[in-house]
Amino acid sequence: MGIAHVIRSIARCFLLFIAPYFSYGQADSVDLSIPKKVQPMIGSRNYTRLLETQLDYRKAVAKKDSAELGEVCYLLGKRYTALGDFLTAKRWFIQSLRIREPKGYSEAIGKVYLRLTENHVVSGQFKEARVYARRALVNNQKVQSVHGLMASYLVLSGTYGLGYQLYEKQNKAQAKIFLDSTYYCERQAIHYARVMKAPNELANLYSIFSSGYRESDPQRAMHYANYALSVYTKQHDYNGLFNSYLKLVSIYTGQRKFDRALAALQKAQKFAKAHQRLDFLQSINMEKVSTDLYQNMGQWKDAFYHLEKVHTHELAALSADREGALARLEIEYETQKKELLLQSKNDELARRNQFIVLISVLLLLTLLISVVFFRLFRKNRRISRWNAGLVSEQNHRVKNNLQVVSSLLGLHLSRLSDPVAKQAVEESQLRVQAMAVLHRRLYDGDQLVKVNLATYIPDLVNGILQAYGFGTLQPVYQLQPIWLHVDKSVPLGLMINELLVNACKYAFTATENPSLMITCSYQGSRVHLTVADNGPGFSEDPANASFGMWLITMLAEQLEGAYEFQQHPGTTFHLSFNG
Repeated sequence: MGIAHVIRSIARCFLLFIAPYFSYGQADSVDLSIPKKVQPMIGSRNYTRLLETQLDYRKAVAKKDSAELGEVCYLLGKRYTALGDFLTAKRWFIQSLRIREPKGYSEAIGKVYLRLTENHVVSGQFKEARVYARRALVNNQKVQSVHGLMASYLVLSGTYGLGYQLYEKQNKAQAKIFLDSTYYCERQAIHYARVMKAPNELANLYSIFSSGYRESDPQRAMHYANYALSVYTKQHDYNGLFNSYLKLVSIYTGQRKFDRALAALQKAQKFAKAHQRLDFLQSINMEKVSTDLYQNMGQWKDAFYHLEKVHTHELAALSADREGALARLEIEYETQKKELLLQSKNDELARRNQFIVLISVLLLLTLLISVVFFRLFRKNRRISRWNAGLVSEQNHRVKNNLQVVSSLLGLHLSRLSDPVAKQAVEESQLRVQAMAVLHRRLYDGDQLVKVNLATYIPDLVNGILQAYGFGTLQPVYQLQPIWLHVDKSVPLGLMINELLVNACKYAFTATENPSLMITCSYQGSRVHLTVADNGPGFSEDPANASFGMWLITMLAEQLEGAYEFQQHPGTTFHLSFNG
């Protein structure tokens, strides 16, 4: 048997037992009580549902509703999956992900991942199937969906189980890894089913896992099947009871306990006759199980009879698919023909109306818009020039006034003898000079309300160092060209002034080789300033806080920023605020 055939066989087994959980255990609300004579119409129904979903897709595109469009793309993937067109289904699932993934994790995304897992399993791409199953698991962990986690671990268990069956005879070591992963995922799925406190979900899991252990561990398969059967009996779940009886038939057949297998088969047949709730897959599965049982018992006549019924069901399905395809093509042809005819008439009428309106209005609108924009342009240009002149004159006057204030403070300083008073006036003079430097930059530059920190900070620092007799000190600058508004440049300059005054008074006088480093850069949307010296540091005790420290705190609050001091080695000041 070729490897491709093995892969397809394993994939069919996997989908038969866990396909209901690709939508988190919530299958489409379809009535399963279909009379036998209506069974061939299942394929036609699938095509009808596809056409309905295609119409929904057009409506969603017209509404431009991304949430609805993502759901309709997912439904189109399901429709094509039901028709066996897995390549087209995959494209729609991927489209659904493209719409939904930018919005973050959600249960809807988990469903799409599980559907893509199914798609890759059918295509024999087990490695890709495991990738999407793991993505579904991560997604459901993020959204904390217990039901989704149960379904994800169930599907992962199935993919690992397929890997085990595929590598069982080729690579024992790899097969062992897959088997261990299968057991782990199985336990996790059962755990979350118990967390949900939903007996039916737990019974479904045991029913599914019993099929996987039918050959490798018949006793465990029997235990799982009987547990599921007991729950289904209590819950009056007729579909679950029927499926459990068929699983018991398969298990007993594998153990060659034909009496028990026949008893279970008779119960399944009695159930089918009494309730008449079998869908197409259940009917064909019962016939296949019966064929396998009678073949193992050597009752070839009965085995051939049930095999013929299997072929009858398969032919009915093919016929339904053919009739459904023809019906879909006919409906699509008629719908497209009507839509094209209506669209053609609408287009012709729209073109005629547009031609009449455009010819009569275009010139008038163009003339009016041109006049309005020309007048607005001239008005705005005059206002801009006037405002620019006002701002420039304001900066010039502020600069001159600050210089006058600084000169007056200097004259007053020369007449003072009290050291404390002289120090206070000197510090005030430096603060005024810091603002004067800022306004000189504004007046001399092209920007009216912004200053370049890369040139403003060195000017400010050099003035303070010369004032305190450290003009020979060469600071280290790492400054990015940051243009900062004057409303924030003033408090920033005053903070640098306070820091350098303290450094000149306490840090540089206490060391033989004083050094100063200043960095200013953008990190994201925030400006980061660092001022560091190699002095002995200082105490940040609030009881000993000076006026300068109080002023730094007030200025930081004005900038809506955060600052901190680090004392070892030297003193380093960090400030960050929104630029």
